[in-house]
Amino acid sequence: MSPKLRVRNGAVVFIVAIALAYSLYPHWVTFSHFATHWYTLIPFVVAIGTCVALLALTGHELRQHKPLRSSGNIFIASAVSASLIVCIPYMGSGAQKAIHNTIVLMFVLLGALGVALIAKHLKHVLLGVISATMIAICILELVLLARFNAHPVDAWVWTILQLILTPLLIYALYVIAGTLEQKRIAKDS
Repeated sequence: MSPKLRVRNGAVVFIVAIALAYSLYPHWVTFSHFATHWYTLIPFVVAIGTCVALLALTGHELRQHKPLRSSGNIFIASAVSASLIVCIPYMGSGAQKAIHNTIVLMFVLLGALGVALIAKHLKHVLLGVISATMIAICILELVLLARFNAHPVDAWVWTILQLILTPLLIYALYVIAGTLEQKRIAKDS
């Protein structure tokens, strides 16, 4: 299967799984809240598993190209962080929630860093804009979290930010997959 087709199919599975979870629990919640209900846990695990697979497979393919090896390593680290999202659910004590939120942040920041390194290496402006936007949203989330006790933020804000970050990462993976296909074609020629 070509890298672009894999990302496209993975995006469809991810969207269907998250849409199913939202249809079963139609509230403005972040993806992590789906792990707190047994009937939304399965679509949540499918969505995160798909994300882990896309990041890991893309990372593995990037590692086969020496100049992109560090980006591949970062994507694999992002995939590991994403898998830990399921292992440390968003419930329980405040410390457990803080650990979960830290892992989610690491997953997104590592993904954004991997995209940024590829953008720099390929001089790809769109990927650079996507990675900068992802990092800016992460910084905004950190600011909102730091000020949360003094100025609480409505739950829907976190959901909107997450629903912006997710398509950005998926689209970045799609663009990267296209680059990998071009490199594969050039290598075969």
